[in-house]
Formats: sequence, structure tokens, C-alpha cells
Amino acid sequence: KGGKQIFSKIQHQSNPQQTNIWDPNHQTNDNHNEQLQSKQYVRNCYQSIQYKGITFTVGDTIEVRNANSETSGPQWSTNVAMIKEICDDEDTEMPNLIIFWYWRERELKWQIESDGHHDIIIEHESYSQERKKFIDYHIYLDTDYEDEIPLDTVIQKCQIFDNFMQFKRYYNNLKFKDNFSGIYYGELFFNPPNAAFTYQSKPKFIKKLRQRITSGNAKELNRQKAAHSVYHQNHNNHQHEYVAVYEDKMARFVGVI
Repeated sequence: KGGKQIFSKIQHQSNPQQTNIWDPNHQTNDNHNEQLQSKQYVRNCYQSIQYKGITFTVGDTIEVRNANSETSGPQWSTNVAMIKEICDDEDTEMPNLIIFWYWRERELKWQIESDGHHDIIIEHESYSQERKKFIDYHIYLDTDYEDEIPLDTVIQKCQIFDNFMQFKRYYNNLKFKDNFSGIYYGELFFNPPNAAFTYQSKPKFIKKLRQRITSGNAKELNRQKAAHSVYHQNHNNHQHEYVAVYEDKMARFVGVI
């Protein structure tokens, strides 16, 4: 992924450039897994969370701050990701997001060529001059590579269009085009181990992600009820609140199931 590195207080982040994306197990973050195995803690997962007045929901596409990379590949100040899970751990101040990374088209092409996979043809590649002008806004979702980042690394939520025509129509209607950001297009998923480009409905894919969270929370609630444990939740509005200190400022998080 062109050396994606996330600004974070969490030092066990994996560096995608140092992983073999063609390996079926390339999503494994060994350092993170070792830490998880060495300690036990409570992790709560939510469909949505409010942070600084913005609601982030499972399935949202986001831009994330990116550190300078030491790789020779193309560089951007941000990376693009989809939220898979929203987690709050009892031993951390800042909630974490489990994400799927997107590839920008130019980034993916560079990675494929630098790894010597010249037989792979990038589907929906930008050939026309018009599309090449917007090549860095064309993205592919890689659900094989998962990562975990703190919530405060998120810059903004993004809007994703399925195809270039929808994206270009939106762009043409913008009043200020010089500084537009957070707008991308791309309907394909990319699976590195199989070198396959596939299409699946993103709304259906996102619906399944959210159902997993809802189902998991329902099972946990039933388990805790059966154990007669205290579950601090407002069953009328289905909200669970957190108040945490981050960088000497009070930051308020509201996780919505």
C-alpha cells in the first residue's frame, strides 16, 4: 500500500509496505496479535460514534492522516479507508477503528509493478486524458488488508461514487473546485492473494458489516443479562457514553448501537 503509516500514539501499527500483500495471510498484524495475546481487556464495539460533533458509522469511508513514507512509491498526505468496526477498549483513552484500506489507482499500479506482477491487468484503469486528470480519486477497496487506527487520526468522512461519470457530474457542479477533497469513485474490490478485481454492491456489503455489530452486541447483552451483571446502557435511546481525556482536553464520545 505504498508505505502507509499512521500518525498515532499506538506504536504497534503495521506498515503495509512491509507486508506481502500477495500472501493470503497478509492482513495479519503479528505485533498487534502478540500484544492481544499477552493481555486481557474488555472491548466494546459499536455501529456509530460521535467525535468532535461528527458521527462516524461502520461502513463510512474516511481519510486518515499519513506520515511521510520511506518508499519510492507515490505519496499522499492522506490515505483512504472504510470503517469495519468501532471499538472502545477499557485500557485506552481514544477509541479505535478497525478499517479496510482502499488503494488509489496510481498507488496500486505502482505496487503491482514494483512487485513484478506484470501479468496483472488493472480493471477500470484510467486510459483517457480526462480520467487521468482525476486518477488519484479512483480507488479500489481491499477487504483482505485490515488495520487498526485511533479515532483521532481521521481527518474527514468521504463521499464515494460508483463510477467516473457520477464523480465528474458532482465535480462539475462544485462552486469551488480548487480545494475540493474527500470525494472519490470506484466500484471494484481488489483481492491481492488472488490478484482479482470483483464487483459487489457496497450498500449490501456495508449492511452486512453493521449487522455483525448489532448481532454481536445483542448476544453480549443476553449473555450479561443471564449472568445478572450490571450493563450500563440506556435501553430507551440505545446509547452508551464515554468521557475521556486526550491531549489535556476533555473529549466526549457517544457510541450508538
